[in-house]
Amino acid sequence: MRTILLAVLLSGCISSTAVPAAMHPTASASEQSVGVSVGGGYQKQEGTTVLTIPYGEGWIRHPVGAGQLGINVAPSIARFGYRFDAMPLSDGFGLAIEPMVGFSYFKAVDEASNPMNPPNKESVLVVTAGVVPTLLFPAGKSFAYVSPKLGFQHAKNLEASMGQDDSTNSYVLGASVGIGINANVSFELAIHRIDDLEDDPMGTTDTPAAWLIVPTVGVRR
Repeated sequence: MRTILLAVLLSGCISSTAVPAAMHPTASASEQSVGVSVGGGYQKQEGTTVLTIPYGEGWIRHPVGAGQLGINVAPSIARFGYRFDAMPLSDGFGLAIEPMVGFSYFKAVDEASNPMNPPNKESVLVVTAGVVPTLLFPAGKSFAYVSPKLGFQHAKNLEASMGQDDSTNSYVLGASVGIGINANVSFELAIHRIDDLEDDPMGTTDTPAAWLIVPTVGVRR
């Protein structure tokens, strides 16, 4: 079922990961924010490289209760998170924690040249879960931040034949480092490592890890 991971990684040119490649957080969970991030994405996996310019993500964040509800939309995936501030930035150093879930759906149909043959179909549903703690530091007129990331994703081939391995699990480890230029603009660099959780111990059919590098500029209001 290793082909599912590769299909998910390359279906949107740049991988749909369990956690956002572009965070661009607000200073506190009590703030409301609507914004977009635009930049480029570079991905490498076993000699194959993908470069996408522009690459973008968008978000809506709204205070709810003691935290902040966030909706992040990237190519081929939507994520929903809830951030709460363990330590407010107003104290001179901030710590925010944001668990999140997401989903993605991919379908491809390859019509056979012979009308007597059925089309070749692939339909993949991806469900993700992740957590992103963010350290925030005062910097000039805004703030800087470091966001370690951990996420898992489960992909299932809805068109699998009976007896065929129809699912795979993978994880992403990564981090974003960013700084606010002012209250509305920030720059960020994200690096993700995406790997299969079902590696063959003999090493004959292992899916190699993919590396994803995404620099973006975020604009919010």
